[in-house]
Amino acid sequence: MARLVDRCEEDTHLPVFFSARVGYSVHYLSGDGQEWAPGDDPLAPLRVWVSHGRWPVENATVAFAVVKGTGSVSAPEVQTGPDGVAEVQWTLDTDTHRQQVQAQLLDGPGGSPIHDATIAFNANLSVADHVGFTPEAECEVLTGTTTVKEALDALCARVSYSMKYLSGDGQEGRDGDTLEPLRVWVSDGRFPLENATVNFQVLTGGGTLNPATPVQTDADGIAEVEWILGGAASRQQVEAILVDTPDGEPTHAATIRFNASLSLASRVEYTPASDCATLAGLTTVQDALDELCRSGPQLDPGLHVEEIRVGTGADEGPLENDTDVPADRLAEGITVRCDGMPDPKAVAGKPVVDVVLDLPWPFAPEEIAFFGGDTGAIVGTRPLRLLGEAKADAQAIQWTPPSPTAAWLTQELFTLMRSMKRGSRVLAHLTLRGNFIWAESEPKLYLDGEVFGTASGDGRTILRLDEASGDRRRGGDLEMWFWVTEPVSLPGLVIEVVGTLDRVLGRLTDGEGNAVPAAQVTLTSTATGQTLGALTNATGYFLFPSVEPGSYQIRASVPGFPTAVEEVTVLGPGMIMEPVEPGTLGLVLESVNLIGETTAGNLTDAGVHHPVELLDMTPEEVAERAGVSVDRARLLIQNANRLFS
Repeated sequence: MARLVDRCEEDTHLPVFFSARVGYSVHYLSGDGQEWAPGDDPLAPLRVWVSHGRWPVENATVAFAVVKGTGSVSAPEVQTGPDGVAEVQWTLDTDTHRQQVQAQLLDGPGGSPIHDATIAFNANLSVADHVGFTPEAECEVLTGTTTVKEALDALCARVSYSMKYLSGDGQEGRDGDTLEPLRVWVSDGRFPLENATVNFQVLTGGGTLNPATPVQTDADGIAEVEWILGGAASRQQVEAILVDTPDGEPTHAATIRFNASLSLASRVEYTPASDCATLAGLTTVQDALDELCRSGPQLDPGLHVEEIRVGTGADEGPLENDTDVPADRLAEGITVRCDGMPDPKAVAGKPVVDVVLDLPWPFAPEEIAFFGGDTGAIVGTRPLRLLGEAKADAQAIQWTPPSPTAAWLTQELFTLMRSMKRGSRVLAHLTLRGNFIWAESEPKLYLDGEVFGTASGDGRTILRLDEASGDRRRGGDLEMWFWVTEPVSLPGLVIEVVGTLDRVLGRLTDGEGNAVPAAQVTLTSTATGQTLGALTNATGYFLFPSVEPGSYQIRASVPGFPTAVEEVTVLGPGMIMEPVEPGTLGLVLESVNLIGETTAGNLTDAGVHHPVELLDMTPEEVAERAGVSVDRARLLIQNANRLFS
């Protein structure tokens, strides 16, 4: 018998065959010399070939056994196939470095080996503790380690502390400014390190730090301080040093430096514009500011606004920004006085003066209807540019509205505002287009209308006409705003109105209680928009007979007066009407011609107190309550009706 061993004194397969009988032999095919690590794919199968001379032997029995290690094979005995091949799957254990399986040819299943010849399959477990390692001489940490496992364990046991920059570098500020915090992060290489000591110290600039160092890192491994700049140097620096760790490990003097610059006008470069003669030749912001400070504030060349007034003649007065202006005062016009004489040709007939009202929107009834009829829903404003004539007179620019515009302002605007429930004042804007208004004496000088606003004691924004704009350019618009309110100088109209079961009666007087005759009165249904008209009689009374039930709006218009508006409701036949108090519409029962004291007393005792109530009664009802004949009752009703016709 021959036995073949490898250089490691391990049995291996034979390159020759052995036979106990003439012509029977077993040959190695594949599977020897493999290497495997936990988690790898399975090993390749172990394969042998049984032959009879040159021919494969089918159904020959081959035994496979693990002889080194505690691994396993897929079957202890395997029958050869038609090709004479027998194979098994070998699974290594995870502890033994060198493992072995032997294969033998048996005389049958469960039988004895045909001869002593075996084929050995070897495999190695690939683990770090069996891989040699020789550290370099300068690597003191790994001195004495001989395997990869020992080297890795040594490195893992060694903690590496480090400090990294987070934020705060490269800032700029003035002397005494507190910058954004200087922040660093300390870790053990993987995780934040709490309670590590970081020392922050000022290197240059003379600034201070808050809090006083040293600083301990928080749970996130962060240490931070505030840096208050000093005035000793334009470039300043702070250094952060990791000086200690919670377990006393060395830090290898890890340092981080933070830089900041002192913002100084003397170090900021400045190049003046070519047309800026005042600052010609200056090179820094400091020099430019000093020069401008020495020269003081100056008005830009041109015309400048000195005063703004509203009204004319004796009623003229200052027009202040953000204040109330009665509509009748605005209707008289606006005057803007300048420190020079504007050229009349630049103003007359030119659109250089604008007065614009911001009307609440929706405003007209049809617009309100578009929004569902909710008269309280104001969703925005709509600009209305008032017509006006502008002219230049000496050192003044005057704007005057034409008669129709003035009449609308004084008589219609706030009547509409009240009827549409749109508030008691309207925002107005005055604009002078200075770029198009030049001086009469020098066409290259334009109106520099730019002004500044400031707070007044009562919370308004007022204009500072004495403050120079200082923008060094020619021309500029004047802009201001004010609030237009109801007129105060014109008398108003007063409508008294009563709605009965099927009539509307009323009286129109002026602000002093005098009757207004021959005035046009309209009655408009709020539901349908249908309008009826009537004229007041000599005593100011009017009547709308045979009116359908519903809600109505009454409007009275008289030249020279604001339009008066009231609302009234007609109850309809069959409804119960509330008693009309004596004196309503300036009438009592005795106002009815030929009624007499006794008859009036009888009607009062019967619950009738006013001539209006007689109009909704039949002659028979009046006769019964007044104690008179039906004919006389009919006459009393006619006389009551004549009060309004």
